[in-house]
Amino acid sequence: MKRNNVYEIRNKISKILSSLLIPATLKVFGYTLFTAIPLLFVSFINFPKVFFSSKITKENFPSFILFSYLIIQSIRGLLILNDLRVLVWTMFFIFLVKISELFSKYIFYFESKKFLSNEIIKYSIFSFLIYTIISLLSLIIYNDIWQIQDLWLTGSSAAFTTAIPFFSGQFLESVENNKIKRRNLLFIMFYAFVCGLCQSRLGFLILFTYLIFLGLSKINLKKLEIKKSFFNVLIIFLLSMTAFESYYFLNNNQSYLLGLYQQNIERESDVSQNNDIDRISGYISTYNKITNNIPDFIFGTGWYTSRVLQIPYFIETREEYGLQNNLEENQTLFVDSFVSLFSDLGTLGFLIMANVYRQTFIRIKNCSNGFWTKAFFTTLLIIHFLSIFIGFQYASITYWLTFLPQGLLVCQLTFYEKIKN
Repeated sequence: MKRNNVYEIRNKISKILSSLLIPATLKVFGYTLFTAIPLLFVSFINFPKVFFSSKITKENFPSFILFSYLIIQSIRGLLILNDLRVLVWTMFFIFLVKISELFSKYIFYFESKKFLSNEIIKYSIFSFLIYTIISLLSLIIYNDIWQIQDLWLTGSSAAFTTAIPFFSGQFLESVENNKIKRRNLLFIMFYAFVCGLCQSRLGFLILFTYLIFLGLSKINLKKLEIKKSFFNVLIIFLLSMTAFESYYFLNNNQSYLLGLYQQNIERESDVSQNNDIDRISGYISTYNKITNNIPDFIFGTGWYTSRVLQIPYFIETREEYGLQNNLEENQTLFVDSFVSLFSDLGTLGFLIMANVYRQTFIRIKNCSNGFWTKAFFTTLLIIHFLSIFIGFQYASITYWLTFLPQGLLVCQLTFYEKIKN
């Protein structure tokens, strides 16, 4: 490839990643789906052939099957609910078919993996910076960082899934350079501050996982040696925890870990709050709904239908367990991604999505990177999947593109041999 062409592709990829990651933690007038518009525009301008091509690459076939199934289910949901607004989801999944193909053709096979990691780190932290500024503005204006969230910010569970590609890039840079750049150190400190600001358990979990695996990567088990950079990791851990705990203490007058324990006790003692018992009752109502008949168990009832069709099962389950029914008349249910997965898509939908995770795991396993890199990326993939239990991430295009076999996570890894499915 000619040098001019390489620079041209680099610039185009940089624009794609910026339009994807910068809006990843935001909403537009309360709608997360609209943050995909910049990516749609930039990708169409820079890679128009992808949108007019009907060819599906072999490597992208599992993703194509997943999004095709989601397109069918969204049309089905539109017809069942008789709600044209569901058509937005159909367009969203059609776009995901094309953008996943773009990743497969141009980004996944791009040779400079360091460039990809650097761009992902840069634009991810910029996204968190915007998220923090808006949260602080909400704190200053309304004395509440959550007041503005419904209109302009995604929930913290969805926002902090952006930390998965961010820390995957951080890990690769630290392992390859055998040291942590000052820039990345500042980024980690800032990220710890954001976790404290938003009181995000998912964000803290990802940070803690990163530091553990980074520390393990500095230990040579064969020679029983500890690299000097291991102590840098310990310093980063202590500084991150200090930043996290300090901010939380200043705002709550207590330690984060102690506060978390007290919150769990209070929630379990107050059944009127949205606690674990409340969440479990939602899972039970989902089970009752999908096992009501065989077609619903296999295929679900259509995308976005659980918010309406699950209401009778929701009320019945809450009454059975003595929980207060706080649904108002004509109000739809708020469901997390796990409920939506089984209720809307059925067992078949779960198996199709599980196959995509399986293909991504195979990519990670077959990469040429070291053992700890593979272990860390696999752990991030598991965290990504488990995050469906704590919020609704499916409106985030970054969430989808992170776990694909040619997505944000795997595209940073090195492959010396041709990939076999």
